[in-house]
Amino acid sequence: MLCEDRQHDMHRAAAFIKRLAPFCLTFGSGEAMT
Repeated sequence: MLCEDRQHDMHRAAAFIKRLAPFCLTFGSGEAMT
């Protein structure tokens, strides 16, 4: 069950990053990520 939760979180994080990626790139070439 823990692994499933982790996978679910990874999927959510991936979708979140995919949404934020263009914004971060336009904001400062991903400097905000680090």
